Amino acid sequence: MTYRPSLSGWVCLLAAVAGYILVGHSAHATTVTISRMNDGVVCNGWVVSPSIIATAAHCVLTPGHYSVSTAETKYEVLRIWIHPEFSPELLYLAVFKDEFDHDVAILQIIQREFSVEAHDHLKDKELPPDAKLFAVRPKRTDRENYKEVEELPYAKLEFKQKGLVISNNGKDYDVCPGDSGTPLYARIADVELVVGIIVGNAPLGKLRSETFCGNEIRVIDASVILQFLQSIRRLNRKPDDARQ
Repeated sequence: MTYRPSLSGWVCLLAAVAGYILVGHSAHATTVTISRMNDGVVCNGWVVSPSIIATAAHCVLTPGHYSVSTAETKYEVLRIWIHPEFSPELLYLAVFKDEFDHDVAILQIIQREFSVEAHDHLKDKELPPDAKLFAVRPKRTDRENYKEVEELPYAKLEFKQKGLVISNNGKDYDVCPGDSGTPLYARIADVELVVGIIVGNAPLGKLRSETFCGNEIRVIDASVILQFLQSIRRLNRKPDDARQ
């Protein structure tokens, strides 16, 4: 599924284009906040490339105009692609609760001067025992005890076909529904690799809650996201090309 901005969204886009042509923008980030017009911040996102943001599909299902922001700059979303195999239906989640539901969306932003710190992604379904996992979140001031870089201790890593489930002997994580789309990194020796994006915080098969910060973290593999991006490009819908 793919959709474009509403009329009010196009007004924002035209204003953004005007500002971009006149003064240009420059930013550097690994992760951004994702906002919906009139609703504020709904999730986070992983900056895959200068014009591409990956997030959880459930974050952008509600129709509306979306934007992404760093601490310094807001970027208007031109187009959104939702993974065709994603389903928010409860029956689907119940039947496939031991797997993942392709909870992935790709956002294209209009600006093309976005600086990205390049990282390779984890390609193997295993991590060495001394690997450290940490979530990298954008700067925010609306949440208490909020850490931009938070290490996630774990006692168990359960690799699935499309992702990873992290748990720590039943202890709750400070990862809440608003953190969906946050990139997860693994530090192995002196190398940092993108594992994927956080798409859930509750035990598999349970309903998503607006307030529950759970004791399991579900992560969609970066490889699933990149394969989806490649499929978009193969269909001649190249997100890196802002010309429509």
